[in-house]
Amino acid sequence: TIVKRVHNSLGKGYSELVAEKCGEWMNQEDPELEAAMAKKSKDKQKKNDQPFTLIGEDGEKIFLSDLKGKVVYMDFWASWCGPCRAQFPKAVLLKERFSAKELKEIVFLYISIDNSEAAWKKAVESNHLKGMQAFSPGGWNSSVTSYFKIHSIPRYMLINKKGEIVEPNAKRPGSEGIFEDILKLVHQK
Repeated sequence: TIVKRVHNSLGKGYSELVAEKCGEWMNQEDPELEAAMAKKSKDKQKKNDQPFTLIGEDGEKIFLSDLKGKVVYMDFWASWCGPCRAQFPKAVLLKERFSAKELKEIVFLYISIDNSEAAWKKAVESNHLKGMQAFSPGGWNSSVTSYFKIHSIPRYMLINKKGEIVEPNAKRPGSEGIFEDILKLVHQK
């Protein structure tokens, strides 16, 4: 406890005075703090239960649960996929249609299923991709392709603010109606 640390660092007299004046208050339980700590532990456990692996550009894992509260437009792609790369400029145009306020509520999540991290990073750089970048190791055998049953790319999905997949086969960035589909989710309560 804090009292013991003060005692060890400042000497017996001072720590006894602190213990006498504040000890009971410092050692009492705080139900709000305990509830917050329990929630944090439960959230961490949930993250560890994510059945697929996504690695961000910084090497840290990405968890979809961290994106709750935002609309997520997922783009599954690979560096060797011509049709995937052809959609990147159209995704830029799609993003430009949203207001700054709307963009704060949308995450464009690009998930590469490349066979190597180096190929993924090189493709992100050479294609000037903007948005949240993720890599799922293993190519076609990756955990993300298994979990979402992805058999061809490009593939797109829409997730609402509650974290629910509302469109497992969403329209491509260049398709008519995708702007309205995303906007509807942004304004949904």
